[in-house]
Amino acid sequence: MDILSLVGLILALVALVGGSILKGAGVGSLWSSAAFVIVILGTIAAIFVHTPPPVFKRALRIAGWILKPPAADREALMAQILDWSNIARRHGACSAWSSRSPNRPTRS
Repeated sequence: MDILSLVGLILALVALVGGSILKGAGVGSLWSSAAFVIVILGTIAAIFVHTPPPVFKRALRIAGWILKPPAADREALMAQILDWSNIARRHGACSAWSSRSPNRPTRS
């Protein structure tokens, strides 16, 4: 797990508990069914409304990356970036995206 994922999870918990305490409701009020419906189901509903179905399906497929990111071959990635920079230097920045370049970048 990377540091930003951990910080994000901790910040979310602090916000929930801190907001409840500041409101004067106490931590125990977070365990009620009404709080669950408002916070959890409301958040899921907002995600459904805002996110297109293909993006949501991809997000579910890669959710495990939060805990265990995929391994990256940094040497191969550096070599590919160097190839693209050399193509851009010789032929112009847009040439790296042309179909003539052998290791053309892809948009994911």
